[in-house]
Amino acid sequence: MSSREKILDAIRAAKPAGGGPVAYDVTPTHTGDVIAQFESSVVTNGGRFFRVSGLEETKTLIAREYASAYQIISTVTGIDGSRELRAEDDPHTLADVDLAVVQGEVGVAENAAIWLSESRLVKRVLPFIAQNLAILIREGDIVATLHEAYARISVAREGYGVFISAPSKTADIEQSLVIGAHGPRSLSVILTP
Repeated sequence: MSSREKILDAIRAAKPAGGGPVAYDVTPTHTGDVIAQFESSVVTNGGRFFRVSGLEETKTLIAREYASAYQIISTVTGIDGSRELRAEDDPHTLADVDLAVVQGEVGVAENAAIWLSESRLVKRVLPFIAQNLAILIREGDIVATLHEAYARISVAREGYGVFISAPSKTADIEQSLVIGAHGPRSLSVILTP
């Protein structure tokens, strides 16, 4: 028996019985203020955090914070952009988007990750190609941990989704940090009731 066969036999012998998906207990155990932790995580990651009372305040906030944005695409009902986005649009035509406004589905307090699904994005590339990104998330959609977030989303239903937690960042071996190198230069998280 070759070394390879011995290793594979050892792996097969150690394989747990059952073979089905492992069920995890995702009962919320966090007792602190998940909203405060979420806000802290957003800011720590380099994002900006805003809490608004409703749609009108959201519109005012976006107009004020992004007054210089010319090309704006919003996939959020009730928030108008300066141009429309259609599923059949060529992604290359989005290269000049100054601001994308999208709706998050689940926010995670421990790391500020926000789940964006393809159906709400319209185009997968939108949150990555825009110069600035504003994500709206409802207060009731904030959970403490990623385990709780995964229990609330259905990857199989959408086919595509992504967690985003900060503006794009990269650093090289010389420890030079660059913001916006591979995606948005800024991320604003807008918490709604």
